[in-house]
Amino acid sequence: MNYDEIISRIFTALPMYHKIGSSAYKEGLENIEALTDVVGHPERRLKCIHVAGTNGKGSVSNLLSSFYQELGLKVGLYTSPHLVDYRERIRVNGEMIPKEDVVAFFERFNTDFQQLEPSFFEMTTALAFYHFAQQQVDIAIIEVGLGGRLDATNVILPEMSIITNISFDHTQLLGSTLAQIAGEKAGIIKRGVPVVIGKRQPETLPVFQAKATELSAPLHFTDRVAVTDTAGSDLLHRRIDIRFDGESLATNVALPLPGDYQIENVATFVTAVMLRHGNRADIGDLITRAYEELSKISPNFTIAASFGNVHGVYKPGNVKLEPIILHNSQEYIQKKYNTQPNPVNFVFHGGSGSEPAKIKEAIQYGVVKMNIDTDTQWAFWEGVMNYYKKNEAYLQSQIGNPEGDDKPNKKYYDPRKFLREGEASMVKRLQVAFDDLNSLNRN
Repeated sequence: MNYDEIISRIFTALPMYHKIGSSAYKEGLENIEALTDVVGHPERRLKCIHVAGTNGKGSVSNLLSSFYQELGLKVGLYTSPHLVDYRERIRVNGEMIPKEDVVAFFERFNTDFQQLEPSFFEMTTALAFYHFAQQQVDIAIIEVGLGGRLDATNVILPEMSIITNISFDHTQLLGSTLAQIAGEKAGIIKRGVPVVIGKRQPETLPVFQAKATELSAPLHFTDRVAVTDTAGSDLLHRRIDIRFDGESLATNVALPLPGDYQIENVATFVTAVMLRHGNRADIGDLITRAYEELSKISPNFTIAASFGNVHGVYKPGNVKLEPIILHNSQEYIQKKYNTQPNPVNFVFHGGSGSEPAKIKEAIQYGVVKMNIDTDTQWAFWEGVMNYYKKNEAYLQSQIGNPEGDDKPNKKYYDPRKFLREGEASMVKRLQVAFDDLNSLNRN
């Protein structure tokens, strides 16, 4: 099949909501789960932000996509509906999915798909997940199609959920009251995952609070953000000022989208970004100031790069090492001061919990030192502890052990023995660090 034939089949053979209404809506997630199983569950390999709501979810999704692209990340964006081209729904850094990738997807999986009889939206959602995973996007912004709880996108486990606002839509499917509709939208809230609510509404607030409490999901509102019109702006050339916690975050920002409700969308977007990143979006300016001041003292200096983690011990997966921040900062300084590549030497606390692949990537962007003192301390103790466990019966007294009541134990409790075991264990941990830093067998 060529692309035109595939698109014709998608539009004619698969049930579409906007053509045939509620009969195209498949209640339940069984079908999309079966589809993603066929294609290898690509959604499980994605870092996602999930965006639902009656109005504004498209605007917030596009704002998030633009923001992460400006940070230098590779961003997947899944939205609906499309205006002209089907491929508008699935984009990576603003570029629509190539026609040949659509063809390859259907040629590979079409036989299995026919047995499942998916809807138009289920099929497109599976394609989006697959394409984003193949493209190895850094983050995927996933807009809900309809509702939330039973929407095909709701098989993801996002890093953040966003619900923009609630009003009456698709009442035949989602409910006849705002509370009922909110209940469906609240279906995207996941256990332990932060959720941002774009608008406080008396009818829907108890629904969101109850769901967040049930799932221990941190619940956030846009109260900390103030978005106001810049003095002198008008409806045709609208510009806004943004404050967060009372402090200026941005001023005189062009707002090309009309409508007062876009103010709410901006507040929702800013809340999400600040909750997820704090002030890390300004890291380039911070490092530039440090570079300027330290260069006055000596050309030989290092800058600590915490990546959001600080000195200590972390459960694997809880430390989010983001080398792209280093890359962007190096490029920022290189262009501003016309320096050689990687003008800054970075040092970071990257032992406990950091992914080896991320550590290796960080080295490419100027990391010259990695602090692992907490890990080596533990490695030393682990060697001593294991020695004790192995020889516990010989370490209870000076004389007497399983070999006899009069047998001496000096060769076991001699400090040189267990200290040597601690040192050997530490050496093994250092070898791991040297491998992480690409320093094995190098002078």
